[in-house]
Amino acid sequence: VHIRCVMRGGPFYEPENQRGISELLAELLTKDTANRSASEISTLIDSIGGSFSATGGNNTISFALEVLPSDLDVALVLLSDALTCPVFEEATFRTELEAQIANLKEEDDEILDYGFRKLRERFFGAHPFAIASDGRLEDLEQLTRDDVVAHYERLVTAPNVVLSVSGDFDRASLQARLKPLLESGIRTAPFAEDQTPAYSGPAEAVDMVEPMDREQAVVLQAYPDVGINDERYVVGEMLNELFSGMSSRLFERVREDKGMAYYVGSSRVVGLLSSMFVFYAGTHPSQAAEVVTEIDAEIARVVAGEVTDEELARCRTRLKAARPMGRQTIGARAMHTAINLTYGLPLDDDAEHAEKLDGVDATALAQFAEAFFGKKRQVRLIVQPEGGA
Repeated sequence: VHIRCVMRGGPFYEPENQRGISELLAELLTKDTANRSASEISTLIDSIGGSFSATGGNNTISFALEVLPSDLDVALVLLSDALTCPVFEEATFRTELEAQIANLKEEDDEILDYGFRKLRERFFGAHPFAIASDGRLEDLEQLTRDDVVAHYERLVTAPNVVLSVSGDFDRASLQARLKPLLESGIRTAPFAEDQTPAYSGPAEAVDMVEPMDREQAVVLQAYPDVGINDERYVVGEMLNELFSGMSSRLFERVREDKGMAYYVGSSRVVGLLSSMFVFYAGTHPSQAAEVVTEIDAEIARVVAGEVTDEELARCRTRLKAARPMGRQTIGARAMHTAINLTYGLPLDDDAEHAEKLDGVDATALAQFAEAFFGKKRQVRLIVQPEGGA
């Protein structure tokens, strides 16, 4: 049985000087409570062969319990304690805070992770998405336990809690057992919705170089993108699939035909109202400029409406298959349902999603690329050794 608890959280719900506190809170909810210490909880979970984990994201935080059906009683007790009586012991707070800081520093030692962080900062500016869910060093280093308590009181309230359960259980019995927690156990304070407006990208184009003592270079090129709630979101999905994978034209051209890159593709930083679409490539510093030329040429090809029916079919097939393949585990099924409910999306939207994919043609891709992938709001970042090639 997998129990997933999802709450809106992350960058949009954090004070400007406390970036990363949501992810820290999620982790601490799996630790000390009024009834058990973090060590006792860990020992208990290990003794039944279960798991108790947490994660933070751009739009939400969550934690999950997975146990055998015979140990569901234990999971429900731990779930209730996490939501209603965490105590945030100072020693545990310090341990988890230091671990998050260490992970952030470790990421900055990886050229691609470092480049993405710098790109987000420059692309989003004052927008909350400028900082990823794991936070910012200068903010994390001055956080206190009291800050976490205040954030708990803001996020962990009944209107902001979604529970999803998947696996081997009796539905009616479990609903009856969860009812007291959902109706009166969790704090019922109002939840303040995010009021951040949609972001249309930087006011002007940016082209910058970030020095880093490495033998390779990373090319990152970002554009505005639509949010999850936009009808055109599926068009962005198709474009992301078009530019990614070993069978993509971009990969074949840049890596296979010309041997200019170790890796190349695209990605999206996704929000409900606005997102960021990113092309990326790892290459030799001497070939960074040529990689940029190839990325620009691929965008121009899409804008010209030259995406083939074969490419469209490949993208649709892969995107349609990815959904059921991505829900092969009970944990993935529970997460999908909880996220959709949190975002206000249909719980079972596979058929609707497939229909939307079938409606995306070369013209739709061209219109999207022309609307969003223009030079005026482009942010290009190249991370390379001092002095370039």
